[in-house]
Amino acid sequence: VACEVLGEEVNRELVLESCTTVLKEHPAVLTQEGLTDVYNALIDVLKSQQAFLGSVITIQKKMRSVMIGHKVLEAIRFAAWDSLDAWEELELLRLGSFLVEVTDGEDLDSRESSVLVAEPKPEGSQHTACAIDDVLALISLLQDGGLLRTDQLCKLLNKQAALLRQLPNVQYINLQPGQKLTVVGDLHGQLADLLHIFRINGWPSATNLYLFNGDFVDRGEQSVEVVTVLFAWQQKLPKSVFLNRGNHEDSAINAAYGFLNECCTKYNRLVYKLFDSCFSWLPLATVVDHTTLVVHAGIDDHTSIADIAEVDRSVYTMRSAMPPSSPAKPRRSSFGRHPNAPSAREDVEGEGLSAEAIRVISPLLWSDPRGTGGCTFNARRGAGSTFGAASAKDFLMRESLQLLIRSHECVPDGYSYPFPTKSVMTVFSASNYAGRTRNKGALAVLHYDHVATPEIITYTATEVTNDEIDLKNLQLIQQ
Repeated sequence: VACEVLGEEVNRELVLESCTTVLKEHPAVLTQEGLTDVYNALIDVLKSQQAFLGSVITIQKKMRSVMIGHKVLEAIRFAAWDSLDAWEELELLRLGSFLVEVTDGEDLDSRESSVLVAEPKPEGSQHTACAIDDVLALISLLQDGGLLRTDQLCKLLNKQAALLRQLPNVQYINLQPGQKLTVVGDLHGQLADLLHIFRINGWPSATNLYLFNGDFVDRGEQSVEVVTVLFAWQQKLPKSVFLNRGNHEDSAINAAYGFLNECCTKYNRLVYKLFDSCFSWLPLATVVDHTTLVVHAGIDDHTSIADIAEVDRSVYTMRSAMPPSSPAKPRRSSFGRHPNAPSAREDVEGEGLSAEAIRVISPLLWSDPRGTGGCTFNARRGAGSTFGAASAKDFLMRESLQLLIRSHECVPDGYSYPFPTKSVMTVFSASNYAGRTRNKGALAVLHYDHVATPEIITYTATEVTNDEIDLKNLQLIQQ
């Protein structure tokens, strides 16, 4: 960031050395005060370098501008948070697998045997009966702090699992005149963002289609409510509401990031198993008008839509894809086909998860766009790939596509184009992610006549009141 602020040729090694020295002395950089201390200390260090004095003056002049100074501080803070978040995700991925193995001896991946009759649990005062096909009434209940009664939620989840099992791995949407499709990125249990999206963009309808691109749960405190609303909408309007799977729709991740605990606090463990069963059947990708592919994270050099369509998506879990851990063994992952990545197991005994399933699915859920070249193992996350502009271009040409839309990464403006060609778009919809990043949320709106050049809507969510959740759009919903 210091080099970018200078806007001229500088001794980057000297800048790096100076920044490193300062950061060691000022580790708490995630607050405004901490960043100011770092900046002031950096100036002092650079002033001591006589050859660098002219550049120091340049920094001081530019930092006097409030707008530029604020932007620099925000960039440093966001970059620091993003790096810490990636490190935390890598560690919690392994922790989650361990937690799933040790919690009460039950196998969360035995989905088929645990579906579909929930043992009643004494209801709390917040659990309320509600007609689950009346989506607006359900939203009003949840917005008011209530919860659906356990037996009704289980009924909704069983119906959702049956619906999802009928869907293909790759969904195809062909927009008709007058229709638009809104792609919604990560929500992470932030119900306020979901309701704000409906307020500014309208309820789902025959002409107002939605595609929710994974990571519905974890981190936020209302993951149960978010997924309940999404499932209810899809059951009400299956031709207007579509869902893709994200990397957080997974038992190992849920155990570490909070959704398992939230389910057990608000309901019980069996309810979580029903959610997990639904997650395992979520589609992996969506193609819109044969021009645009939407997946949660990305691709690698070997990704093909044909392979995605054929793989058994229901058996894939991060826990199954990871090799057995042992304190005596170095920690490793088995995702992807890269020379510098550990090789996948040929088969996961007793779970039916093949190396092919790992190879195909992991990049879709865990990859990130980086650089200009090909693909490498995504060591930052411990799974998936990092794919460059060249890989993205080759993939789109092979599949006769124009645009790849993905989510998976929090970005300051809610959306970004990682490559100059704008062939890849990142869309992230949880504004002020986790309550501390101050990022905007964004939507990508695909219109009938220009699907591959989406309209972008950005926002910072504000609370939606029950007065706004009324029947004014009921006619649209019933169409």
